[in-house]
Amino acid sequence: MGDKRIHGIIFDLDGVLIKSTACHRIAFETVFQSFGIEDFDYRSYAGYRTRDVIEDVLRRAGRASSSEAVLDAAREKSRLARQLLDTEKPVADGCKHILAELALSYRLALATSGSRQGAQFFLDLVGGHALFRSVLSGDEVVNAKPHPEIYLRTTEKLELEPSQCVVVEDSIAGIEAGHRAGAIVVGLTGTCSEEELTRAGVNYIIRCLEDISSTLSQIEVQLVIT
Repeated sequence: MGDKRIHGIIFDLDGVLIKSTACHRIAFETVFQSFGIEDFDYRSYAGYRTRDVIEDVLRRAGRASSSEAVLDAAREKSRLARQLLDTEKPVADGCKHILAELALSYRLALATSGSRQGAQFFLDLVGGHALFRSVLSGDEVVNAKPHPEIYLRTTEKLELEPSQCVVVEDSIAGIEAGHRAGAIVVGLTGTCSEEELTRAGVNYIIRCLEDISSTLSQIEVQLVIT
């Protein structure tokens, strides 16, 4: 029989470990206002890489922009978001303690569509550098979520099969990426409703980060009996 235990937990960052939805939404809205776009819907793009969002929104609005202009807008959005996050510091309740406890039993990884700077900001904020065996950002992948590249590369760095890993996500794009990689996907409500997560096909749903330990126990039991 194969090893049915869970050995790795891969966390998305924004909306999961740090409650950054409002900060990113405001930063995007501010950037798009400079292009005369006032109807940006952040929920439609949650989990996507910043430059991909800007490129798609400008294209849909008929605003022709060069690659350089898109990158400049992405840098400005990231700067604004970091500024807001530095002020708010909206880390999920109990985050550092939860991660420290999980690291005793599992290999932890961070896989975010955000920038490397954003990931470093979070790790500095919670003193979490030693807790994660792998950190990958949207800056370091060719294909961003919902493509599974970031999760496939993360499982390789953890030296695990995707089926031995749980992905914790809050966005539809991230859920799709986790499923396509072959991992077990846990959806965290907030960015999306429970109904939206269910429609996206998550394997399990949690309502706060503190629910993750009991859910992992549930997953382990389910794997054994199946």
